[in-house]
Amino acid sequence: MALERPRLIAGPAFRTFLLDCCPVLRRRFWPTFWCLGGRLQTLLRFLLKSKPLLTYRTELLRTADGGQLSLDWLEGPNQQLNPQLTVLLLPGLTSNSRENYILHLAAQAQLLNCKCVVFNYRGCGKEELLTPRLYCAANTEDMSLVVNHIRSVQPSSPILAVGLSMGGMLLLNFLAEQGHQTGVDAAMTISVPWDAFTSTASLEEPLNKLLFNRMLTRLLTGTVRRHREVLESKYDVDYVLKARTVWEYDERLISIMFGFRSNGDYYHAASPFHKVPAILVPVLCLNAADDPLSPECAFPVEAIQTSPCVALAVTEHGGHLAFLEGVFPCGESFMDRLFREFASMILSHGPLHFSATQSPVANR
Repeated sequence: MALERPRLIAGPAFRTFLLDCCPVLRRRFWPTFWCLGGRLQTLLRFLLKSKPLLTYRTELLRTADGGQLSLDWLEGPNQQLNPQLTVLLLPGLTSNSRENYILHLAAQAQLLNCKCVVFNYRGCGKEELLTPRLYCAANTEDMSLVVNHIRSVQPSSPILAVGLSMGGMLLLNFLAEQGHQTGVDAAMTISVPWDAFTSTASLEEPLNKLLFNRMLTRLLTGTVRRHREVLESKYDVDYVLKARTVWEYDERLISIMFGFRSNGDYYHAASPFHKVPAILVPVLCLNAADDPLSPECAFPVEAIQTSPCVALAVTEHGGHLAFLEGVFPCGESFMDRLFREFASMILSHGPLHFSATQSPVANR
């Protein structure tokens, strides 16, 4: 297995700053030697990675359409009233605040004395679904509600938003829509699928379909089954539950729920690949070249090279939301260490803005 430093793609100012402030990007990533390939890394993350014992305080937010979603605020001795940084975590497609990779990032935030909150999408937390509406990567209304609420309760704290997998798609779409008015001071994505069509095509490959597509579909339809009573007032739930792939699930429910003319239109709107030029706050993206859910061919390398605000770190190995390292990869991973260093950078320098030719300037 080749041991290489991550490839860092970014504009000159942002690249120099990241290499200075995030030493992990200058070192070789040593993936677990017996964990060969992105598929195995991805599968073993589910099985081997530990779950730190953390305590959350759940807050329910009501939405404009009469629905609700939940925020899980990390509690502990280091959770100050007026923190220097608030970390907002956006989980993947079928996850919530109890997922092991979310717990590890929350634990890192706690070590840094940051305030930390997890955005549980509608129907994914412990709360009941009140209206026949779930969530999707292309609709940012709930994301706006969450950011505005955090701003209202932590007005003096910068916000670092971290989106994982589909959460990264949602985050990048939100940043592209809002421009300078995001309410977010910096962002990070991990294992974001840059192009929904390419990711779907990869999921449809025979082995990936067996290992990942069916599992994700079962989890998605499980959420529908749990909230059947509310959803069947508007949608053909029995037809949705017969879906065997993520594409079929999205086609039968999500694209209709959010008013798209076709599933293709939804996937185009959900894909952040073509939105990089519209992102105007600093974002560090981490992807693995062997990610079975986010193929390397879809990484927007050319757009990122000309963007002053977006950087992409690519490891040769790491799979999807895994980046396992060490002989017994149950604890801290490469993605956790990179997150800690990036968050430390914001703590040290304050919110930053970049231009194509100038050094970063603090917003303090």
